[in-house]
Amino acid sequence: MGHTRSSQYIYFNVTPGTHKIYSKAENWADTQITAKSGDIIYIQQEPSMGIIMARNSVSKIDDVQGKYQVKKLQVGTILKADK
Repeated sequence: MGHTRSSQYIYFNVTPGTHKIYSKAENWADTQITAKSGDIIYIQQEPSMGIIMARNSVSKIDDVQGKYQVKKLQVGTILKADK
């Protein structure tokens, strides 16, 4: 759907239902979400030290934390915003 660098975020639409969200760095990380119509779901990517490049993990965060994070970040590169 896109890619990010430090202090960036991306966004995209998903259909209602259960989805697995993947993130690629030195490793593949994933988290599962269940979306209902109209939901806004925030997922945080956490980098960590890798051997060749950064590793990462992803997890769902609550709305308050997600809204706070988005306010202080910039939009990354969005390749496909709609599904």
